[in-house]
Order: sequence, then structure tokens, then C-alpha cells
Amino acid sequence: EAEAVAKTGGTLALCFNGDFNFFNATPASWNAMNARIRAGVANAATVATAGNVELETLRGEGGCGCAYPDYVEDAFAGRAAAIVDGLRDAARDADADDDVLPWLGGLPTSATFDVGGCRVAAVHGAPTCVN
Repeated sequence: EAEAVAKTGGTLALCFNGDFNFFNATPASWNAMNARIRAGVANAATVATAGNVELETLRGEGGCGCAYPDYVEDAFAGRAAAIVDGLRDAARDADADDDVLPWLGGLPTSATFDVGGCRVAAVHGAPTCVN
């Protein structure tokens, strides 16, 4: 794929389509991951969109924003909500020396790309609901 892009003069982009903070359970991992993604976005090699994890982490309280269907057991959704609660703590502690939270708050919830002459949208969840 990269060879074909190089031969045609196109640009190969990496899209972090939300929830890229799901495993950043410590302030150090939170800062490291977001610094790498922000550097890529700044160099136009990377696009980042907010997923429910980023949006719910910014809210400061509540569940995970996963919008699980009714057939998903409450215990499963509860574990995801507990993970996001831990991410809120990591984000709060990590953001003491950085501006990651305002940056995350400014991320779009979708991105569009030109792929082989076709317009392609990247959304986290559905066009009308980030989940």
C-alpha cells in the first residue's frame, strides 16, 4: 500500500479513530500516547478523532459512553465504566503539566479522506452517535 501511494504521489495518513486513550491507565502512559499522536497531527501525517472514551474522560463523571445494546450484561458495561473512571484519574493527574485535555476537547468526532478518488468518512460509532 505504501509503495502504491509513493508511486502515485499520494499521502498515506494514519487515523486514530477515537478510544486511543483506553489503555492509558497511568499519567505517564496518558502523556506519552497523547504526545505521540499530537506530534503526528502537528506534522499532518496523522488525523485524530474523539471517541467515547475521550469524550467521557473529559466529562469528569458518568459511564463509558459505550451505548451498549440491551443484550449486553450490566457487569460488562460496568467494567468498561470502571476503566473510564480510572482514565479520568490518569488524565487529571497527567494534565497538571500539559494541555492534553483542551486538545482532546477540540478533536472532531469524524474525519473524511480521499481514497482512490472516493470520499471516505471515519466515524467512531455512527454518524449521529459517538459510542
